[in-house]
Amino acid sequence: MRGAISRVNAGVVAVTATAVLLGSAASAAQAPPGATAVCRDRTYSFSKHRSGTCSRHGGVARWLVGAAPPATLGAYLWRICGLLYWRERLQTTLRHALTARVTESFVPAAQAAVVVREARVLWIGYLAIAALSLYLHSAAALIYWLVPAILGQPFLRLFLLAEHTGCAFDEDMLANTRTTYTNPAVLLLTWRMPYHAEHHSFPSVPFHALATLNALLPAAGRVTSRGYVAWHRALLRQLRAAR
Repeated sequence: MRGAISRVNAGVVAVTATAVLLGSAASAAQAPPGATAVCRDRTYSFSKHRSGTCSRHGGVARWLVGAAPPATLGAYLWRICGLLYWRERLQTTLRHALTARVTESFVPAAQAAVVVREARVLWIGYLAIAALSLYLHSAAALIYWLVPAILGQPFLRLFLLAEHTGCAFDEDMLANTRTTYTNPAVLLLTWRMPYHAEHHSFPSVPFHALATLNALLPAAGRVTSRGYVAWHRALLRQLRAAR
């Protein structure tokens, strides 16, 4: 299902806005919960990422929120545990598969059936794996698939949290994205994605050339960190100080 949705519109969810006052404080107050931007055609975007936001709606007219860090230690732990991710994935795919309702307005009506079909194929596959595991009395799916996916999600959340949190929420890729200088092992495992500002600013540059690109870019105006552990330590210090 991800394939169909990503082909449709780069993760932008837009709903028709009522009484949008562009450029005013009132527009933020009237925005539906979770909206991150007002598009130029007076729709709201719920995009979780700057890339592609309002791309089918004339571009961004006004950002509504910033990439705010978690306000409390509890909110921090909630973000990195991965439970929100799993809940959203399960709810969305089950709704598509069971009800055939595709409410995401960035999905054109002509593509809704494709999304539903992919969700049903996905869940048929899940159920088939579960049934086969029970029939064979095998824990292979748990050991080699579900448990690693669940245990690995917090590490992925820790990695992703550093990419944009606390950066400006605008269209300047060098200002709204953080480059994290880390060790060679992490760079190898993540295909050089810690050079994240470079990746977003120049997406056509292959992953193996991102370090070279980093050295060519000016340091002024960029957001960087001296490592993931250092970044999270700084964030946790801020959370403790705010208590």
